[in-house]
Amino acid sequence: PGYVAEQLLGFFAPAKTPGAIIGRLNEEARRALQKVQARDRLLALAGVAVVLRGTLGGPTQEIDLPVRLPRVHVAAGARRLPEGEVFRAMLRRGWDPYTETIVEDDFPGQPRAGSGRPIEHRIHALSFTNNTVTIDVESSQAGYLVLADSNYLGWRAYVDSRPTAIFTANFLFRGIGLFLRLRKRTL
Repeated sequence: PGYVAEQLLGFFAPAKTPGAIIGRLNEEARRALQKVQARDRLLALAGVAVVLRGTLGGPTQEIDLPVRLPRVHVAAGARRLPEGEVFRAMLRRGWDPYTETIVEDDFPGQPRAGSGRPIEHRIHALSFTNNTVTIDVESSQAGYLVLADSNYLGWRAYVDSRPTAIFTANFLFRGIGLFLRLRKRTL
């Protein structure tokens, strides 16, 4: 009572994307989000734990989502898909973000397939400032670190002070390759 808090989630496309593609993405998203299971899966991928639903002056309903991904996780492998197929692949029941991250054309090189099992990893520390994200992670093997923040131009990544490429992971998040069992990553 006495306050309003809103967070909007949206999908974005590059400037000058043809209207037909925008229309198709919009239709796909609308169709997918009408299914409760698909909507809950997308919210879980974005790390949303609780949804509040209500109207101004009316009662508020709290909906706890039983499963959600942490802000940072490590995926065992990666698979490249064309831009229009990523969203659909993420909604498939069998897709597991801990065993596979889905990458697009900005991924450097050839993605490595995972073993089909999640990687043991531990996030020791996660800190944010206005223009840095520092992640201290320990991983049992090489994989892909995924940060559930929107990926956009201007960010640079370093693994133990060495530059590394950032790619779009799982439709809209930031990802970097963990090719060694190093610990500190800064984005």
